Amino acid sequence: HPDDLTNGGIAVILGGPALYLLGITGFKWLMNRRLLPPKSHMVGLALLALLVPVALAHLVSALALSALTTATLVLVALWESIALRHKATTRAS
Repeated sequence: HPDDLTNGGIAVILGGPALYLLGITGFKWLMNRRLLPPKSHMVGLALLALLVPVALAHLVSALALSALTTATLVLVALWESIALRHKATTRAS
């Protein structure tokens, strides 16, 4: 039910993407020997964290929360894609 937002639903809708971002952030941070984790991923995690109080207050439906979560992951992917393209262009120059 897209309008029925339960605590378990909140945990799944926000927890799954957060766990994914945490895992991929750690992997990229360690494998690329970076000083800091990728900024795009950290911003994505922060945006997901900002959605927690909104979801717990039941200000949005389950469908809207899913859409906001998906938009957050799309933003992270676009940011990383642009950053990697920019990095490749600067290296080639």
